[in-house]
Amino acid sequence: MLRRPRFALPADLLARWDERFRQAIAVWPVTLPVDFPRDPKDANFLACALTAEADYFITGDRDFEGAGATFGPVKLVSVGWFVWRFC
Repeated sequence: MLRRPRFALPADLLARWDERFRQAIAVWPVTLPVDFPRDPKDANFLACALTAEADYFITGDRDFEGAGATFGPVKLVSVGWFVWRFC
């Protein structure tokens, strides 16, 4: 995602983020089927959040606006809301 041309982030910054992600990420096999008809390719992201038992699913993707405030036990929130609430 960070490598999208619209962000135009410099290579050195991307390398630093890659290193931070490698240090912070835990990997779980995701086998939980999730149906998200509005945009089926986004179902994988929801499956990850549910498998990891995440408290929040932070997104700016407008496809999730119609999903309601929660998806199972995971609360769907905007980036702005999360920053306002926790930062």
